[in-house]
Amino acid sequence: YNLIVNDNSSNSKIIVCLHKIGVIFLYITSDIANRIKLRSKTQKISIKDMLAACDMNINAISEFGKGKQLSCISLAKIADYLDCSVDYLLGRTDDPQSHQGGRNG
Repeated sequence: YNLIVNDNSSNSKIIVCLHKIGVIFLYITSDIANRIKLRSKTQKISIKDMLAACDMNINAISEFGKGKQLSCISLAKIADYLDCSVDYLLGRTDDPQSHQGGRNG
């Protein structure tokens, strides 16, 4: 189950994901947007170029940071373009390269 809560103090949304085994994940859209911006800067990639390459609106990250939904496919495209894991963008790990260890092929 997902519960989306407005955070009026920062104009972002808090997404609470309740898993059937009782695990709760908390995602704050502005934090995810900031991680995307930070990774883009670290990789010396402009947000504009990244969004164009991912076939996304030029304002997508700004809008997401303010609480607009972003599809899992879009988030995966961004992670691939920035050469990092989706888990890194979501804040589940501080290692942007965590996606490289477990894949064969």
